[in-house]
This record gives sequence, C-alpha cells and structure tokens, in this order.
Amino acid sequence: MNKVHRSELLVVGNVTITAVERVERYVMSGNEGCFVFFSKRPVGVTVESPDGSCDFDWKDCNPEAGLGLD
Repeated sequence: MNKVHRSELLVVGNVTITAVERVERYVMSGNEGCFVFFSKRPVGVTVESPDGSCDFDWKDCNPEAGLGLD
C-alpha cells in the first residue's frame, strides 16, 4: 500500500493549515517469517485563508536552509 492523504487540520484564526502525508506499508513473508514496514512522511502543506490558498511541496524546500526540523 502506498497512498497520499491529508492529515488533521490546524486552524489558527482565519488560516487553515493541512499537512499532506505519504503512507507506505510493505509486507513480505517467507518460509522463515514475516517482515512488516510502515512509514508516514510529510510531502507537502496546504495553507488556506480568506485571501486564497497556497500549496507547498517538500521537494521544493532546501533541507539545509535551517527550517528547525529535527
């Protein structure tokens, strides 16, 4: 399974922020056992306000710009 979906909304005043996440699930099984891997990663953000909306895609961000994400 590999899908992209929106997470819970964050509302601050008249601004609504929504994270867009990629959820992945891999399952492999064989004679010696089973391997299961789950991953949930942000891929973008949507910001909506009375003035309009804007989409930000993580691939457009510079990870070395010091965004404060740990």
